[in-house]
Amino acid sequence: MRLIGSKALVFGGGRGVGRATALRLAQEGADVAFVYRGDEAAAAETAKAIEAAGRKAVPIKADVVDPAQVQAAVARAVEALGGYSILVNTTGAPAPTKPIRSLEPAEWKAFLDVDLNGAFHVARYGIGPLRDGGGGVVVMVSSIAVKLMPPRNANGAAAKAGVEALVKVLAKEEARAGIRANCVRIGITDTDMTRPILEAWGEETTKKVLSGIPLGRIGRPEEVAAMIAMLASEEGAYITGQVFSVDGGQHIGG
Repeated sequence: MRLIGSKALVFGGGRGVGRATALRLAQEGADVAFVYRGDEAAAAETAKAIEAAGRKAVPIKADVVDPAQVQAAVARAVEALGGYSILVNTTGAPAPTKPIRSLEPAEWKAFLDVDLNGAFHVARYGIGPLRDGGGGVVVMVSSIAVKLMPPRNANGAAAKAGVEALVKVLAKEEARAGIRANCVRIGITDTDMTRPILEAWGEETTKKVLSGIPLGRIGRPEEVAAMIAMLASEEGAYITGQVFSVDGGQHIGG
């Protein structure tokens, strides 16, 4: 247990990679406040799992698109935990899969509001308690789309490229305050968000996609959570401003 006595705030912790991360941090010894957008039942399940690991769970309902809600979520986490030294952002939205010529400005904006602007709001308002506590770590989740630049996913690639740039700048700005910032770039991962896409692919498309992943399978949320937990621990104490791929080797091709 590498995080005994630590406190963490996880945005997007109600489901998917965020839930797996919140639970892994708890299993490593941290009390965890986590932010979810609207699924009360899923949030209750996450809280129950954290408590079953013997740690304190603080579910907080908020939308990262709204900076005021992010501010309030941070304040609530600080109130409930007495501060935190681990800040994680896993939030994301399903991206419209359209060529740029067909992508409506409203669709572009709606996606970037969650994936890029939301990441900014988390960094902008979430960093204060880390500074107040004398340091800590920020980990944000990016996407293999930044590397592959797949057609019909300009919004996903652009937003997550922005997240990676945001994290690198944050790492430089906050290093002297004892704060590390890193990004985990994930490949195709089995979550509630991606499962309908995976099911709709069919056998032929699935084989084609898997052929581009050297390990020959999609990822599990727990595998992403393991990387995040390492970066949040003392094992990652000399790592900052980096992007780590957890994608089965997809970024190098099959």
